[in-house]
Amino acid sequence: MAIAPTERFMIASRRVPGFTLASAMDLANALPDVKIVRRIQPRGLTAFSAGGPTSQTPEILVAEMDPDRGAKLQASAPPNVVVERDAFLRASDDFRPFDFNGAMPIAAGVGVDVQLRVVGAGGKPLPKATVYVYGQGFPGQGVTNERGEV
Repeated sequence: MAIAPTERFMIASRRVPGFTLASAMDLANALPDVKIVRRIQPRGLTAFSAGGPTSQTPEILVAEMDPDRGAKLQASAPPNVVVERDAFLRASDDFRPFDFNGAMPIAAGVGVDVQLRVVGAGGKPLPKATVYVYGQGFPGQGVTNERGEV
């Protein structure tokens, strides 16, 4: 009998204005074929959490599931839930010091073009907003034009 491949994902709540703090455990328990393998409780100072030093930092769940299920969960998670593949952190190959305004410069070399539109209240474009994009093949940065595009 073949064993279906599984992959590990991290599931956590995050504070988003207008949303209640979701329980990652409730979300994971509601999903069939998801096995919780570890619960990471917050430790130490929480001064840098979204709600400040008095906020409760939510736990992080490490769960095993079918890779397709994990990808679908990532794509469909509500704004107050974070779902990411569990992977080792690694140092950047192209680390560069921050420039004078604290922004990380765009790395030279092959990249990926990403277009974003930034809007504010009422869907109005936000000009002159600084946008940072992080991920594999990044970081990248830009400033929005008068149409809120970068």
